[in-house]
Amino acid sequence: MTPDETLALVRIVAVAHDREIPNGLAEVWYATLGDLPFGLTRQAIVELLQSSPYVPRPADIRERARLITNHQHRAAAKQQQLDARQQRAITAATTTPAAAGRTGANMVRHVLGRLTDAGQDTTKGKYLGKDRAKTIVEAAIDEWLDRTANRPTTPTQYSGPTTACPNCYAPHDQPAGTWCPPCANQATSERTP
Repeated sequence: MTPDETLALVRIVAVAHDREIPNGLAEVWYATLGDLPFGLTRQAIVELLQSSPYVPRPADIRERARLITNHQHRAAAKQQQLDARQQRAITAATTTPAAAGRTGANMVRHVLGRLTDAGQDTTKGKYLGKDRAKTIVEAAIDEWLDRTANRPTTPTQYSGPTTACPNCYAPHDQPAGTWCPPCANQATSERTP
């Protein structure tokens, strides 16, 4: 902090308490607070002026600056932990191509389809209760992961425009409203004794 910045801070305190600036006060504050950054010192003074009716002393300002710095360090460390946790979750979900193919847009389509089947229609303002929706979503996710455990979610034999299978919501190149070949084969094999 420079001597001019220190004088500006002394003036803030003097105006806030409607007092004259004593001779030499700016020099004393510069000697005792000059090693602190101007922005941090100003923030400490403003917080002290907001919370105390007394004129802040350099020791009070230094203590408040320490508390502000500690709070900023804790907040930064917490954000860093959250960012690292989120990055680990993303990495774990997408490390293998099979895991990446089983999650994402296809799974979301499946879950939303199950919610629609259960009676939810957001365009008409029809919503399921929180607990019922949660149960349906959890069941739909389990169903999707079980269904896609041993086969790819997106058929690789098709190219060109795609539609979604009404059973598993996986994209395919069949006419709209028809099941994709894996679902059709599975349905056929389940019906055959």
